[in-house]
Amino acid sequence: MNLESILNRQKLVGIVTRNSVSYINSIFKAFDEGLAVVPLRNRLDEERVTATGLKNIIEVEPGGGWFAPQFPNNQSDAIALISFTSGTEGAPKGVLLSFRALNDTVQRLLQVCAVDSSISEYICVPVYHSFGFGRCRLIAQVGGKAFLPEGGFDPKQIAKMLANGEINSLSAVPSMLRVLLENRELFASSGGSLRWLEIGSQPMSAEEKLALRDLFPQAAIVQHYGLTEASRTTLLRIDQASSVELPSVGKAYGSTDVSLSGNGKILIKGSHLASGLLIKGTLQPLPGEDGWFETNDLGRMENGYLFFEGRADNVINCAGQKISAELIEELLRKRFDIASGIAVTRIEDAIYGEAILVAKDSTCSTGADVLRDATQEIAKANGVHASGVVKIFECKKLPATDTGKVQHRLLRDLYNDLLASESHTDSLQNGGDSDLQKLLFLYQRVAGNGVVVREDDDFDGLGLDSISAVRLGMEVEKVIGSLPRDWRKTPIRYLGDGKLNFSDRNNNVDSLQRVVAPQEKGTTNENPSDIGFWSLIKEDFRTHESDWFSQGFWAVANHRFGNWRMGIQSKIARAPMTIIYRFHRKLVQIFCGIKLDYTVRLGRRVKLEHFGGMILGAKSIGDDVVIRQNTTIGVRDLSDLVNKPVIEQGVNIGTGAVIVGNITVGRYSVIGPNAVVDKNIPPFSYVSAAASIIVPSDDGQQGQLS
Repeated sequence: MNLESILNRQKLVGIVTRNSVSYINSIFKAFDEGLAVVPLRNRLDEERVTATGLKNIIEVEPGGGWFAPQFPNNQSDAIALISFTSGTEGAPKGVLLSFRALNDTVQRLLQVCAVDSSISEYICVPVYHSFGFGRCRLIAQVGGKAFLPEGGFDPKQIAKMLANGEINSLSAVPSMLRVLLENRELFASSGGSLRWLEIGSQPMSAEEKLALRDLFPQAAIVQHYGLTEASRTTLLRIDQASSVELPSVGKAYGSTDVSLSGNGKILIKGSHLASGLLIKGTLQPLPGEDGWFETNDLGRMENGYLFFEGRADNVINCAGQKISAELIEELLRKRFDIASGIAVTRIEDAIYGEAILVAKDSTCSTGADVLRDATQEIAKANGVHASGVVKIFECKKLPATDTGKVQHRLLRDLYNDLLASESHTDSLQNGGDSDLQKLLFLYQRVAGNGVVVREDDDFDGLGLDSISAVRLGMEVEKVIGSLPRDWRKTPIRYLGDGKLNFSDRNNNVDSLQRVVAPQEKGTTNENPSDIGFWSLIKEDFRTHESDWFSQGFWAVANHRFGNWRMGIQSKIARAPMTIIYRFHRKLVQIFCGIKLDYTVRLGRRVKLEHFGGMILGAKSIGDDVVIRQNTTIGVRDLSDLVNKPVIEQGVNIGTGAVIVGNITVGRYSVIGPNAVVDKNIPPFSYVSAAASIIVPSDDGQQGQLS
């Protein structure tokens, strides 16, 4: 039986997509009735309605919350779903997926991650996308339950529900997971409760995968690679992968097979493949005569593992949503009657995976701001709602071959060279240490280089998207404390005006009251609150390699004891403990060469790698920091004994480093040996000391190192 006869025997129903429980229930009910479902962007989706000849259209109710999906047990070749996606040239195509294909994907997921009926999943991704829809099918298969957040992806909600035992599973795209990694302190006590995590839609680096393993140490973490036409073709158990396998996107399971064509394109075969494509009203079988489907993705194979190496075409994958660069370029040319001097390509983006780069040379008269706004409009019309991902690059001449074809790789290199010399955000960061300057830098970093952020701007006025709101809100809280309810509408200059009391605002910015936070004087127990004292000591002991003779351990233990005693309310009862603390502190200074006062707020798993010459007078030191000998952390000027450095989590400090002043060393930065740091250091940075200089001797035969 051919494809057309299969489709003609079925009735079709269009369902308007919503990220809601009602949408999933409606689509599964239609499946149970043997209907083939066509997801629609809206009720008047003329393109998809015309392509499929739809007569029956259902609109579903909004709303999230808990639900237990019921997926019909249908293993037939009947078409279950006609999911439209944009082709590499921008031409829409309907992907015909059978019940057999949908079930094959679920079975391979079960094989790899061993999900059972106890699963309670927080689904971060829209359920009308292939990724989220697949999670609903998996949860239905095992009889579990799922939670759709009403307000969208919310790291604090995830952390709270995980800590309360309400959820034990998570599905998210890398853009969202990067926000969790930026705020991993939220999961310090609950990360070990996560049992399952699936990642899809975008690549992730090996370093990010390792960070996820640390954040969720007990979870079965699965990354998938696939397309709408071939969902979850390969799967990688990140939590079990070796260092060689970790950069890959996994291997094929079950009846699925993966290979490479002669030109390096990824080939796919298996029962999960779509039955065919609906393009311009014509049905086309998907696999070739040999059963292989050739993608436009490039890859390489090593020991059965697939390594993704980008797109052979020029499709931009922004936050898991794909859009053709050629389509954007064509629409821009038509709108502004541009004959030459413009090119569109993809560019790497730290949060969204890839961003849209629009390059123009001197022959293009259309202004940069006009191009940016038009491109953002085109992106939104094609499902890419992330803001701040349109980058404008103005150059004298677009790099091209002799035949006039734009060299996209060289174009990206030129743009990256420009970023390397860009000083706008650096000037904001280094322009001062006030809360306002910090906030301006944070807003600018999220908004991107194409937008100039000013003090009177607010978040909503900048037109940024929801992931940007989550990401920025988490960072702003670290500067000003708790966010006001309407922080997105509050001008930056008000947020940056000291610590604010928002309890009686009544949504009136003029009613803001300034509150100055008291300076910490060591009057309370500042040990980490998410772990008991003896458990904390045991953890510190393990951190120092369970070595009773580790001077670093004894210095940290004395610090913990000094804070613990401050939990004793009675000064009389506390007095003997204070004597013990001060006596032991002096012994640590004399015999270990380490000065670490209890007033330094110390995170968990801080390791003092080597002893001697350590003066650790920081304001705070975050989790998982490593500090080596002869390190000095403290004030920059004896006339200012209050302003001390903040060392964020994961920082690695080399021998002989000097870190002084009211500065912040960003998370997971590396401070090289003998480096002197007196300015703010962005996260994930490397700071090195000045290079050694070889000075030749007078006779020219032997030099000396200075």
